[in-house]
Amino acid sequence: MTRFGRNLWICSALSMLTAGILCNRVKADVGQREPLWEQTDFSAEYDTVVHPVPLPESVLQILRNDRHVSLAMKGNDIPPDRLPPKEWFAASEIHLGRPVERDLVVMGVNGLRGANVNTFWVFRKTAERYELVLHVAVHDLKALESKSNGYRDIQTWSSTAVTHTTLLFKFDGRQYQLAEKKTEP
Repeated sequence: MTRFGRNLWICSALSMLTAGILCNRVKADVGQREPLWEQTDFSAEYDTVVHPVPLPESVLQILRNDRHVSLAMKGNDIPPDRLPPKEWFAASEIHLGRPVERDLVVMGVNGLRGANVNTFWVFRKTAERYELVLHVAVHDLKALESKSNGYRDIQTWSSTAVTHTTLLFKFDGRQYQLAEKKTEP
């Protein structure tokens, strides 16, 4: 094969690969792109997320009212009218519903982590604001591909010395509700 032929073959292959990737990522029904990659698995084993995003002030205002956060604020002599420090949280953008909605999974870090457990807050982005739709203290949280009422189901895991518990949460149109609980030795 000549140098020209080899270069032409490489360019053709790269063009087909690029076109295939782009076509695969475009939503045919609405003409919008899906996220190329987003974190769907979160664990108490890690004190951060893969692609952290800044927490909006409106989310910090909601978190300020969380019992766990308000106790940590009190223990750190932070007045209740102030916002909790952003450093106490790690947030990752996720698409729970439609591809254009930028929802958040927030996990506690630093002083908000427990022993073999972590607090997770899931926020849904509406046209007007963020809404807290799930709050759990578990070891792992995973956004599944299956959906209920247009939003991804969420599965969590936690363990004690003698049991392992799996929880399945489904969206009811307003927030996530416990749909299934399985505890094994």
